[in-house]
Amino acid sequence: MGNISKFSRSCELSANFDAVLLPLFDAQAAVRGPTAQRPAASDAINNIGRLGLNIYSPAEQVPSYENVLCREIARRENDYGAHQSVSSFWFSGHPLKQLSPEAITELCFRFSNHFSRGTAPKAVRGICATTSELDKPTLALLAGLQFNCIELTLDASIAGNDRSLDKLKALAEQTADYSQIKLKFRIRIGDHTHPDFLSRLLVQVTNTSSQQVELVCSGTSTRPRQEGLNSTRELLRRTLRFFKSHDWCSCGNNYFFSKEHVLSALREQRKLMFTPWGYQSWDTQTLLGLGVNAVSMIDGEYQRNCANPHTYNRCISENTAIPITRYKVGHQDTDLYKNLQNLLCYHLAPKPEQDTNWAFARLINKGWLTNQGTNLSLSEEGLVNLNPLCKSLYSRKTNNSYNAALMPDH
Repeated sequence: MGNISKFSRSCELSANFDAVLLPLFDAQAAVRGPTAQRPAASDAINNIGRLGLNIYSPAEQVPSYENVLCREIARRENDYGAHQSVSSFWFSGHPLKQLSPEAITELCFRFSNHFSRGTAPKAVRGICATTSELDKPTLALLAGLQFNCIELTLDASIAGNDRSLDKLKALAEQTADYSQIKLKFRIRIGDHTHPDFLSRLLVQVTNTSSQQVELVCSGTSTRPRQEGLNSTRELLRRTLRFFKSHDWCSCGNNYFFSKEHVLSALREQRKLMFTPWGYQSWDTQTLLGLGVNAVSMIDGEYQRNCANPHTYNRCISENTAIPITRYKVGHQDTDLYKNLQNLLCYHLAPKPEQDTNWAFARLINKGWLTNQGTNLSLSEEGLVNLNPLCKSLYSRKTNNSYNAALMPDH
């Protein structure tokens, strides 16, 4: 996810974190010293919440990146509990472009010395990749390192109806040899995506070992603005109906997962939260991001490392303070934030107090929300227009967070 100003058209449709929740956060420049100033958590606290670990790799090459990552984790020991169970361990961004197979192997083994990785079947070890980066040796390596999820980015933003799916089919056959590896698809669509191609792609995706799909609307177009938006809305509507007919669950308007996926049970139990990394269990106490532009969640706030690879490398290598940005929901927006979390995670929200009822009444009149007992429920039109729906609830708010997205682009 990049700067919001660069992806304004995408942000009008895709309900991603930067577009629908980040504007409620106040951003503040800060520094993180070479020694963590936050007191180490007690063992009692450490054993309660689970830990998510995310190693972010930028596309730009960073010298000796794996060594710098190991130095960063050593200086952040107070940001996590030594006994916290690791529920997820992800290599995100461009790991197979940034890191060699040997470096990934080294990081997996070295990080195991710092964390007691969860042994439950639902613990995730994942990596982001493209179809061109995955071959038989790479798949064998990932399986040997106990990876059990691969997030594949598929660019369908410019795709005619006759575009072939042969490469995807071949990759699906290769991954079928490793039963522990599940696929997660991140599909980029745009107003030049042929609707029939998208339908064929979704059928192929659901015929693989995939249990999760994320749809990302492209922000680039050569069409007139309104024409492009209408075209992409139809793609969203078609996708929502496709997954509903296949009995998949959905969060927001662009995250879909099968009944077998762990998120399905968490959604049923009302234990989800929307984060910059997607939808997570709310018992994840700490989300630790390492690397250039990586994002962490610590003590209820988000912290983003500096985006400049040279500054990051120098600060870590020289053991000096690193520039970060801190994000925290403003006190006046806490209730609105909770309501939006409910709409995104469950497509439901409690009916608001009288003083804010006017905003929701307007959305009911548009047909985007419907009354459902003590709750308001999202209609199909509300889902398709979820991004502008959320923005309408804080349309009078101005926030510096609009000027810089929280998460880097994949």
